[in-house]
Amino acid sequence: MNDITASAGTALQQSGITSGTFAAFIDYLDVSAKTLRTYRAALASFGAFLQENAITMPKRADVIAWREAIRGVYAASTVQLYLTAVKMFFRFTASNELYPNVADNIHGLHISREHTKDHMTKKQVNKVMDTIADSKTEIQALRDKAMFMLMTACGLRCIEVSRADVDDLRALGDETVVYVHGKMRDDKQDFEIVPEQVETALREYLTARGAKSGEPLFMCTGNRQGIGGRMSTRSISKIISSALDAAGLKSDRLTAHSTRHTAMTTACMCGESLQAVQQFARHSNINTTMIYVHNIDRMRNDCSRRVASYLFG
Repeated sequence: MNDITASAGTALQQSGITSGTFAAFIDYLDVSAKTLRTYRAALASFGAFLQENAITMPKRADVIAWREAIRGVYAASTVQLYLTAVKMFFRFTASNELYPNVADNIHGLHISREHTKDHMTKKQVNKVMDTIADSKTEIQALRDKAMFMLMTACGLRCIEVSRADVDDLRALGDETVVYVHGKMRDDKQDFEIVPEQVETALREYLTARGAKSGEPLFMCTGNRQGIGGRMSTRSISKIISSALDAAGLKSDRLTAHSTRHTAMTTACMCGESLQAVQQFARHSNINTTMIYVHNIDRMRNDCSRRVASYLFG
């Protein structure tokens, strides 16, 4: 709580909002550890703004002024998250009769629904595969190849790959599937069908590793990470990003998450229905899936070529 009380607590000491109020709000939140860190940072930013401007009794205009001030510092998505945290805080103070809700009805930013990351083409995927084959050791190459194929063909997120265990690779009917502990889920209730090519890569890696029941599906190989331990999302992301860089695909728009975009975009390009892609992506909201469909429709729009042909011959 030090980051919050140092700025927000000091700035609002005359308003009746004490450091205990901030502590109570943090305790009240039922969010992930990552979201909690974001909310702490948001309140610290807001408190610092109040302190810098000698504001002890913030009003609606002060919240708007803070929003505008951080627009030039953070990405639009971060500003939106920070504003959400502050609005939640003042709803909390109002409901507990500690301070009026001065952030009520303050509009957020217009966030583009387009993806901030790109998908990979078939040629780029193959270049990354060739790069992975040149990994430091045989076991690393087998692991990284299997991991990349699983993420690219099945659309698994880094957190889902990190959470996967050897026992999650199971038979279901005539198919081999991997059970997934997905985003915002409490258990491994979802699964993805594992294509034959991906299963072969996984089995080769697990056999070479001598994998046992109860172990993580993918394990660390370096002393720094802890040999035999579960891979973190950061390690997984770094491995994929390094492979992209080595393949000459270094870009802020091509990251580990691009593997998931590649899976969904390719499914759309192959003619899968909107409902099939939604189920494949495990999207709770079909509007999220529609972004992929919209992008494919735009790529198939041949107007520019037709216009150029007419105008320039």
